[in-house]
Amino acid sequence: MYTRNTKQRNYSGQYLQVKYIIPKTKAQQDMQSIHCVRSELIKQCTATTNQPHGFLAEDSMVLGHQVQVLSRSLPDIRKHLAQTPRLLRHGWLVGD
Repeated sequence: MYTRNTKQRNYSGQYLQVKYIIPKTKAQQDMQSIHCVRSELIKQCTATTNQPHGFLAEDSMVLGHQVQVLSRSLPDIRKHLAQTPRLLRHGWLVGD
């Protein structure tokens, strides 16, 4: 592994365990940052698709939990929203 354990005494005579770790290479740091960005994008995408699912479920329109299902259902969603006056008051039909 990358760690090497050694024992050193502190001022009170107790042993402390010190770990030496080999620094990451530039390639490893790049890979870690790519994974971090990807993880954040997945979180944002999930939050963005879950929000309309929740709003539509409140009005008894249930869809599958995939981005493609939401995209294919947009014409049906617009029809549903056009028939729901409460949602019209809140400005959901932008671009009509």
